[in-house]
Amino acid sequence: EEARARINYGRTATFLGNNVTAKRELKAALKLFEILKNQSGQTAALLSLSKLAIDINDYEKAHFYLTQANAAVRKSENPRHGVQLKFLEGELLRKTGKYARAKTKLSEAQKLGEKHEQLNLTQAAFNSLGKIADSLGDAHEAKSRFLDAIKIIDDLRSPLAADEFSMAFFASKIEPFENLAQLLLSENKIIDAFGVLERGRSRSLLDAMTGREQRSSKVSGKLQMELNELRAELNFYYKRFDNTAGPEAENHKTDIRRIEAKLADTTRRINSINAANANTRRNPNEPFSLRDLQKQLGETRTLIEYVEFDGKISAFVITEYKIRLIRDLTTTVEVSSWLEELHFQFGALRYGGVQLGKFMGHLKDRADKCLKKIYDRLLRPIKDHFSGRHLIIVPVGTLNYVPFHALHDGRKYVIESFETSSAPSAAVWSALQKQPAKKIRNSMLVGYADERIPLVENEIREIKNILPDPKTFTGDKATFSGFIENASKFDLIHLACHGKFRAENPMFSSLHLADGWITVRDLSSQKLRARLITLSACETGMNKIFAGEEILGLARGFLAAGADTLVVSLWAVNDAAAGHLMREFYSHLQRGEPIAASLRQAQMSFVERGEHPFFWSPFVLIGR
Repeated sequence: EEARARINYGRTATFLGNNVTAKRELKAALKLFEILKNQSGQTAALLSLSKLAIDINDYEKAHFYLTQANAAVRKSENPRHGVQLKFLEGELLRKTGKYARAKTKLSEAQKLGEKHEQLNLTQAAFNSLGKIADSLGDAHEAKSRFLDAIKIIDDLRSPLAADEFSMAFFASKIEPFENLAQLLLSENKIIDAFGVLERGRSRSLLDAMTGREQRSSKVSGKLQMELNELRAELNFYYKRFDNTAGPEAENHKTDIRRIEAKLADTTRRINSINAANANTRRNPNEPFSLRDLQKQLGETRTLIEYVEFDGKISAFVITEYKIRLIRDLTTTVEVSSWLEELHFQFGALRYGGVQLGKFMGHLKDRADKCLKKIYDRLLRPIKDHFSGRHLIIVPVGTLNYVPFHALHDGRKYVIESFETSSAPSAAVWSALQKQPAKKIRNSMLVGYADERIPLVENEIREIKNILPDPKTFTGDKATFSGFIENASKFDLIHLACHGKFRAENPMFSSLHLADGWITVRDLSSQKLRARLITLSACETGMNKIFAGEEILGLARGFLAAGADTLVVSLWAVNDAAAGHLMREFYSHLQRGEPIAASLRQAQMSFVERGEHPFFWSPFVLIGR
């Protein structure tokens, strides 16, 4: 058991790039398997060490381990080991420039993979064969092999029931999409490249959104009871953890991790049963259509989709009749540096600006200069291609945390010229546009105050008089059970409570209610009809970004549950400013203005008063 644990630990560390840990654990596993005289385990450990050595470009060590693995594979009865050996031998030859021999080995791996139904290795072999063809200048062959890999990936992902399984799967399989897209871009085939990138972008979220009507709930009473008991136990420990410190808090944290793992496992089992009840396989999504997207944009909107290759950020700019690519705008390193500087500037105002008095103007100037640096790289080079008055931003990586509406051109903020919204992908945005139009006829208002946001009940009382047919849940009535029982009945949901983003376990990012926390897992299991959900809480727009621009956080949970549009915050909000902004926002909405226009008008009231952007810019619109 220790040997198995160590080899899996080593493989996971390899995937995460923790190479020192990976090497230590894989070597320890190999020694244990040797003591046990477990031939299959030894072979697996040698192959894992070979892969690690290839990944870190230690080709001499990779050759050493592969030689040993070759002898071990002959004695192994596991056909996967034979396929993996051929693939790794081919990869070593490819990375050392021996393309002819590499092609032979990888072709053997591909054929063996198909024979033994090792399709993960088969698609990896196709992808590497494509890279060889590209290096040799054979674009036709390269495209064909990349497409072969993509077809297998699409087939493999279909039966995956749990969102995190699907995201993890794509995280290791996104390379063929990017390789094919870069090849097409080198030929200036911009439309084709954009289509390929969209095939691999936010696909798990799109599946969750488009498949929600087919969800089954035929779960055994025993499993459902187990889930409910775990949920109650988890909330008990969340509360204990919030009210303790020191060693006792650490003990509660250990209990929380244990229960979260159990709850996650139970949820996956339920998802697997539901998937089986729905005939296991997902219905394929309609093929993404650029022409449909452009019709949806019309003459009033521009979609900007950022992409990142080799650390450099470029942007597709799409309007009703044109698609353009503006290359190499900036680097991910530069953007990360500017965001760090911006958050430093905003940090001074986190607890209010009254005490800063005469320094406020100076602080605002410094923040505006930082926002201008980001504008100069991300928007200024592409602004001449915009059409209409609404920008839809499809960010990549760290750009998910850029407040595009607050970027400054040296004279004014973007919001002074444009409405803005964002989406995880063009396909997700397009799918939301295809949903039937929903009217806002009733509203659910949930407010739970704690020491971090003490004024939320005031916020609820004030917007209650603005929104249609409101039902309010505040104080002790703002419960998890109340939300679950009622949320599906409302067209507008406003949640004013403390939010917590869990970078280490994003499926348990959550909103604090009276009897505990409602998590992304809880949200993803719901069926909502809401036209608009507003999360007037801290960091509700934070997400972990997986390969393929899969977002995992509260926004994903609500979109997967059926929400059309979300208003969320990118950082900790000022309680009083948030309340004022929400009153303005809903007042404009009740006058019949669209959601994006209403949010813009609410934020413009702050701009016109000369307020620091910290107070008005955290709120962003995601979705339709």
